[in-house]
Amino acid sequence: VDRTAAIVRDVRSFSHAGDGAAERVDPDESIDRALRMAAHQLPASVRVLRGSRIEAAVEGVRRELEQVLLNLIVNAAQALDGEGTIRVGAALRGAEVVIAIADDGRGIPPDVIDRIFDPFFTTKPVGEGTGLGLSISHEIVRRHGGRIEVSSQPDRGTEFRVFLPVPSLP
Repeated sequence: VDRTAAIVRDVRSFSHAGDGAAERVDPDESIDRALRMAAHQLPASVRVLRGSRIEAAVEGVRRELEQVLLNLIVNAAQALDGEGTIRVGAALRGAEVVIAIADDGRGIPPDVIDRIFDPFFTTKPVGEGTGLGLSISHEIVRRHGGRIEVSSQPDRGTEFRVFLPVPSLP
C-alpha cells in the first residue's frame, strides 16, 4: 500500500509539472536549497563537497529544477551505502550551465545504464523505489530545453550532468 501510494504521489507530481511560472533561476541557489533539503537524508559519514560558484542564470520553474537536483543528490547518497563523498557543482560552458552531481559509490552496472531513465525501472530492492525519480527528472530537464548525461564505473562511482541553456539577454 505504501509503495502504491508513493507511485501515485510521484505520478501526480509529474502530471502537475509545468504548472509553475518560469523565471530566472540562479543554479547555485538551487543547488544550495537542494542540499539543505537533502541534509536530513544524508548520513553523517557522507561528505558533501560543494564546487565553486558561477555567475549565470537559467530560465525555468525553480521548484521543478530543485526537484531534479534533490533527486540526484538523494540517489547519490543511496549509492554510497552509508559512507563516501558526493561532489556537487556548476560550471558555465558556452551557452549552457552544467550542474554535476557525482558520488564515489557502487556505480551503475553497465548492463542497465541505458535503462535508468525508463519509467518504473529501478535497481533498488522491491519496496524501496518507484523507478520514477530519474524518469521524471529527465522529463523536467527536457522540458527546460536541456538534457541529462550520466557516466558510471562499477565500484568507482557515478556522475550525472544536467545541461541547461543560458537564456539570451533581452
